[in-house]
Amino acid sequence: MIEIPVELGERRYAIAIGHGLARLLPDVLGFLRGRRVVLVSSRRVFALHGSRVARALAALGPVGHALMPDGERYKNATTLEALYEAFGRARLGRDGLVVALGGGVVGDVAGFAAATYMRGIDWVTVPTTLLSMVDSSIGGKVGINHSGAKNLIGAFHQPRAVVIDPVFLDSLPLREVRSGAYEVLKCGILGDRALFASVRRAPPGLRGWNRVDVERAVADACRVKAEVVERDEREGGLRRVLNLGHTLGHALESVTRYRRFTHGEAVGWGSHPRRADPRQEGPGRPGRLRPSHRGGPRGRQGRRGPGRDQERPQGDGGPRGAVGAVAPFSRPGRPSGA
Repeated sequence: MIEIPVELGERRYAIAIGHGLARLLPDVLGFLRGRRVVLVSSRRVFALHGSRVARALAALGPVGHALMPDGERYKNATTLEALYEAFGRARLGRDGLVVALGGGVVGDVAGFAAATYMRGIDWVTVPTTLLSMVDSSIGGKVGINHSGAKNLIGAFHQPRAVVIDPVFLDSLPLREVRSGAYEVLKCGILGDRALFASVRRAPPGLRGWNRVDVERAVADACRVKAEVVERDEREGGLRRVLNLGHTLGHALESVTRYRRFTHGEAVGWGSHPRRADPRQEGPGRPGRLRPSHRGGPRGRQGRRGPGRDQERPQGDGGPRGAVGAVAPFSRPGRPSGA
């Protein structure tokens, strides 16, 4: 098992990474024994992994569960209200524990529910997608979307632990793995030249990587993000570099109503806004493009850039300034000014 500390004083926690950790949750989360637990997941993920995880969590205390619909468009107040009701039915008190099992949407909504239920209770995240393992599970940014913008309503609420079991990746479609690879690549650009190089050498969609390669890549990406969060927990300055690709990425998601691109694909395109027009490639196709030496998708040059008919994102997750701005970097592994 690889353990990466996130040093935030009283809010310190650890990211545990290792194949088979889902079976070992009672050991990894032993310091939380005696809690009443609600396991929050999507219907699809719960059908694949929920029973096994719930059995492991039963060693901590009584376990209930709450299921969310799948998809970014359900990251809203209606879903949040349903979670509050589930917490109440489970008689979750201020000493209760929320465990998020799923991708970024599940983690964001479950974490925000934990941040606001009874003025804040503890939560743990068990991410099941590559994108959520290396991005949204770390740093405590939780929230929901609003009709006006993505992630407009939210909070900073650090988890008590992040438990990453790469076994979950075996059940992901190739497109989802490839989507997460863009976030791994982003971390390489920002803080780890070797990680950047390893993703460029990887087989398509990271298929064929052995367990050691996968764990190392996930751990290296998590380490980059953890180091940034430690230095700027509430995004007052440096943490904005983690928004590389997110200004245009969020615009692409918004203008297509979260139905055409995965988050990772949108970030991939947003990281290289002047190199390609995603509308030329069809739904989901940017995931097949290889990264260029500057860290974004490399594809055919579109007739015009992807900005003229996009909505300007007003919520959380993009650098301040004009649409098309990206977090600055001078070369892979070295953000400018960092």
